[in-house]
Amino acid sequence: MEGLPAPDLQYHVLPTPFVDQGLTELSERLLSVMVTAVAVASRGALTLRSASPHAKPLIDPAYLADKADLDILVAGVRQAREIASTGPLASLVGGEWAPGEQVDSDEAIADFVRREVATLFHPTSTCAMGGDDSVCDTELRVRGVEGLRVVDASVMPAVPRGNTNAPTIAIAERAADLIRGRAPRIRGRPEMRNAPVGDDGGVAAGTQAAGLTA
Repeated sequence: MEGLPAPDLQYHVLPTPFVDQGLTELSERLLSVMVTAVAVASRGALTLRSASPHAKPLIDPAYLADKADLDILVAGVRQAREIASTGPLASLVGGEWAPGEQVDSDEAIADFVRREVATLFHPTSTCAMGGDDSVCDTELRVRGVEGLRVVDASVMPAVPRGNTNAPTIAIAERAADLIRGRAPRIRGRPEMRNAPVGDDGGVAAGTQAAGLTA
């Protein structure tokens, strides 16, 4: 959409069918285009089911709770169709398998989106760092727990608009500096590369992927 400060859509293109989160195999030769909203306004909830540590948590992704997310995905489906029907790609596409060319109105596309919407496996932000009300402070330390840091995507204050791998690596490298008491490397200032920071030490800890965003 024009006038935005950053992209609100991301496309994942696979040279294979991708149905039911990859759990259903199809024999058809298909090109899959997954339309992804990356500036999600809806907010789900992850809460405890009981005091038992063995109880599974209650997860409510609240998909499309904010209509803005639905509007973005409907526009994304239309844009994906436009791309598929333009230029050299058009000569390789023999038709639309889903939702199908007959699904053309905004209302029909919205119904398709509601049926098919799912998470994109970018769980972040359940132990977000930040101000006094956040789980972790800005040096990744868990508030109220001595010697414990969270070093993974769950400390991100918000879901990145792109893939989470690179920023997670950056968090881990920054955590290594904090734990070892080193200042971050600053290009052009070699004198800062081994300068000490803090004296709290700490232990790196955390989950590989904590939480769910919607």
